[in-house]
Amino acid sequence: MKRTLIRQVHLLDPAQGLDGPGSVLIEGTRLHSVALEDMDPAEADVVVDGEGKYLLPGLVDLHAHLREPGGEVKETLDSGAKAALHGGFTTVVAMPNTDPPVDRPELLRALRARVRMLKGPDILFAACISQGRSGKALSEILLLRDAGAVAFTDDGDWVRDGHLFYQVMTYSAAFGFPVLSHAQDPSLYREGVAHEGPRSRKLGLPGIPRSSETVAVFRDLEIARETGGYLHIQHVSAAETLSLIQDARAQGVRVTAEVTPHHLLWTDEVLETFDPVYKVNPPLREERDRETLRQALREGHLEAVATDHAPHTTFEKTTDWLVAPFGILGLETALSSLWTYLVKPGLLSFSRLVEALTSAPARILGLKDRGTLRPGYRADLVLFDPEAQWEVLPENLYSRSRNTPLLGTTLSGVIRRVWVAGEEVFPFP
Repeated sequence: MKRTLIRQVHLLDPAQGLDGPGSVLIEGTRLHSVALEDMDPAEADVVVDGEGKYLLPGLVDLHAHLREPGGEVKETLDSGAKAALHGGFTTVVAMPNTDPPVDRPELLRALRARVRMLKGPDILFAACISQGRSGKALSEILLLRDAGAVAFTDDGDWVRDGHLFYQVMTYSAAFGFPVLSHAQDPSLYREGVAHEGPRSRKLGLPGIPRSSETVAVFRDLEIARETGGYLHIQHVSAAETLSLIQDARAQGVRVTAEVTPHHLLWTDEVLETFDPVYKVNPPLREERDRETLRQALREGHLEAVATDHAPHTTFEKTTDWLVAPFGILGLETALSSLWTYLVKPGLLSFSRLVEALTSAPARILGLKDRGTLRPGYRADLVLFDPEAQWEVLPENLYSRSRNTPLLGTTLSGVIRRVWVAGEEVFPFP
């Protein structure tokens, strides 16, 4: 088997407490050995000099919208795969709110077959909780699980029917898969398009109150408590949500949670721009929410960072705020933007950020062979240059869409090389 030695790098693997200069030897698709010392180049067929840059486990994204099938004008599995590698993600979970939605085993098998034809990250799939994402009847949960679904969600919509959610959580308890909840009660915001607060009221924008999230989270937690199922709360945005999650954990409820880069970076101050590029769901909230989310990430109460990568066409995102769709790109900028705006200013440790993007999401998904640099694990690796800079320009992005507020900005931190299962797949030929 081919052996690749990556040497003279700074190893950073929070799962093992690795943080220092060293080298890694890949054999075939697996990590053969990892050491905080230089290895003999004679042991390898290929030698890569890392020149002191960080070598990280491949990033894992719990939550991305790759739009295929039905939304290929915005993104495809191929363009999403390239965007993921550009951002250092070697594993991505695609959400099922496509057209048609991923609620049938045969469609899931076809998508997985399509992914096997691509050279890039491991794209995994979540499947729908309800048939057609209608919230009315349960999908064929076990058949979808057997077809390869790693999680279940009606992402984009909360499962309003409590009995239906109780059923899927019962399956979760029996079979161990996570249920990902887009926890927002739509009856509390109806046509809302922005955070309910002084700014939305001043600007005349229909509001989405924090209670739309907290009420939904409370119900989901109670069902998780009673069933013993595994609940994962997507894109937490409200400060009050954290106390609900922490109290439930203290009482033995199996619950994890994620935060997005955009909820860590911006607040509803951006409403003053009237630029729909900032329109996301749940909405960007106030400074106290952002600070609470940052603190919860620092302390591990929010285990993972997930991009909620949501591509849209330029036409859609340059219309009026009231009619523009929700969503921001995230795959290509997550690591660089959080390194630039949180790690470099000392607001978050790099180790904690890497953990939230690697071993934590891998653990949530039950992926036991990735998220760390441990010998025997899949050789998913990222060579990260913290000193280099890149400009977020349309020509520098691989996504089919351009809806990011970061366009035109210069970010620190560049992904130099990416390996997936031992094969170097980025930069592209």
